Amino acid sequence: MLDPTASYKLDEVTKAGYVKLNLKGDLGSIPFSGNIGLRYTRTDRDAVSALRRADGTFQPVTASPSYEDWLPSAVLKFDLTDKLVARVGAAKVVGLPDSQDLSPGLLLNRIVYTGTGGNPNLKPFRADQYDVSLEWYFRQGSALTVGLFYKDIGSFLTTRSTFEDVPGETQQFLVTRKVNGEGGKLKGAEVMLQLPFNFLDGFASGFGILANYSYIDSSTPFVNARTGATLPLEGLSKHNANLVGYYEKDGFGLRVAYNYRSGYLDSVTAGGEGSFFKPYETIDASIRYDFGAFGIYAEAGNLTNEKQIRYTGAPEAIALYAEQGRRFAIGANFKF
Repeated sequence: MLDPTASYKLDEVTKAGYVKLNLKGDLGSIPFSGNIGLRYTRTDRDAVSALRRADGTFQPVTASPSYEDWLPSAVLKFDLTDKLVARVGAAKVVGLPDSQDLSPGLLLNRIVYTGTGGNPNLKPFRADQYDVSLEWYFRQGSALTVGLFYKDIGSFLTTRSTFEDVPGETQQFLVTRKVNGEGGKLKGAEVMLQLPFNFLDGFASGFGILANYSYIDSSTPFVNARTGATLPLEGLSKHNANLVGYYEKDGFGLRVAYNYRSGYLDSVTAGGEGSFFKPYETIDASIRYDFGAFGIYAEAGNLTNEKQIRYTGAPEAIALYAEQGRRFAIGANFKF
C-alpha cells in the first residue's frame, strides 16, 4: 500500500534561452579561441506530499516556489605551443537540488519527537566561479594538466537538524532536512596525469597509468559549536587522490585503482556541532577479455574491506560504523 507521507509529486517547468558569441584570433603570435555567452533560466515548481496527523488522518502539504537566473560565462583557450595549452574561464553557475530533497512531506517519530523531511523551497546552488589551467600534451595520448579554481558561493545546500513546530502537534520535533546556506567560499587546485606506455615495444606497450589529485579548501558562515572553527561545505574532502594502473592490448584489459578522500562534513546537528566522515580509501580491480562482439569480465570492489565511520563532535564519538564488505561481480556482454 502506498504511504502518502513517504511519497511525493514534483512538477518542474524550466524555461531557458541563451546567446553565444564565438571568438577566434591571435594575441601577438599566440592563437586563441573561445566564447562569451549569456543564459537565462526560470523554474516553476509544484510539490505535493502529505503529513500524517496524530489521529491517523493525512494532511496535504504543498509548495509552489519559482526562481530565475541570468548566467553570463566566458572561456578562452590559448595555444602557447603545439603541445602546451592554457585555458581561462569565468561563469555564474547554478546547480539544482536532488529531487528527493524537494519533497514537502515530513516523516515523524512521535516516540522520540524526531522527523525527517525535504524542503521544496530550496534555492539552487549558486556561485561565481573562476578557473585557469595549463595543459601539456607531451606525447601521443599523454597529458599533464594543472588547474586552479575559485568559487564565490551565493547559496549552497547543507543538512541541518532543528526544532520545528509541526501542524496539529503540541510538542516540537527535531527535524532533519536540507536547508540553504549563504556566503560560502571555495578554492583549490588539481593535477592530472595520463600516461600510456605506448613508447615501449611489444607486450609492454599496453601498460599505462592515470593519476589525479585535488586540493579543496572551503568555508561557510557556520561555526562548529564544539571547536569554534569555521565549518566547510558539506560533502567536500580537502584531499582527493586516485591512482589507476592498467593494461589494455589485443582485447585484454586489466585495471587496479586506488582511491582516497580525506574526512569531510556530513551535516550540522541541532546543537551546531559538525558531523564528519573519517578519511576513506579503497582498492578496486577489474579484468576483461573481448573477442569479437562478445566479452567477459570480472570486477572486485573495496578489496581492503574499508569501513565508513561518521562521528559527531570528537573523533571518539562514533555515530555510524558501516561495513559494506568486499564486492565481486562477473558477467558477459554482447555488442550488436
